Amino acid sequence: ATGGTLSVGDTNMSGGGGGASTLYLGSGVNTIQSNTIAVGRSMTIDGSTPTGRILFNGTTGNLTLRGSAGGASAVPNFYVGMHTDTGSAHPDSKRIGLVDLTDGTTTGAITNLYLGYNTQNTNAAGDAEGIFLLGGSASSLSVANLYLGYSTVASSTNYFAKGELDLSDGAVNVTGNITMAYDG
Repeated sequence: ATGGTLSVGDTNMSGGGGGASTLYLGSGVNTIQSNTIAVGRSMTIDGSTPTGRILFNGTTGNLTLRGSAGGASAVPNFYVGMHTDTGSAHPDSKRIGLVDLTDGTTTGAITNLYLGYNTQNTNAAGDAEGIFLLGGSASSLSVANLYLGYSTVASSTNYFAKGELDLSDGAVNVTGNITMAYDG
C-alpha cells in the first residue's frame, strides 16, 4: 500500500465509537509506504478492546515500513492509540491501538513513533493507549524518536496517554530521543 495516510480503526464521529478494524498482513511480502499511519482512533466499545489492529494473518510474512517516497525514506509519523477528537465530552472515550508484528519479520524506518497519543481538548476527554509488539529474529526497525505515552492534555483532567513497546525478538534502534510519559 502506498499513500499519504493509512488509518486503521478511525472515525470522525464526534463523541461516538466507530467499531473495530483490522489490517491483516499476508504470509508473503508486505510493503506499507505512507506519510502517516494511525491505528486505533475510534472509541472503544468496552474500554479494553483495541479499535484498530495491524497483525500478520498467520505465522509467517514480511513487512517493510517506509515513507510514501519509498526507497530508504522513513514513515514520518506512526501513531498507535490516538485521541485527537475535538467533539463534546463522552465518558470512557478511550482509544486503543494494537500493532502486533510478532508472527513475521518487520524492517523499515519511522521518524516519530507515538504509542499512546492524546492531544484532544478538555471537552472531549478520554484516554489513549498504544501497544506495539515486535518479534522475528531478523526484525529491525530504525526509529528516530520514540514516544511512550504522549499527552498535551492538562494533567488536572486525569486523562492519560499510555504506550507499551514489547520486543520478543528483533531490534528497535532509536537514533534520537526516547520520551516516556510526556505531559505537556
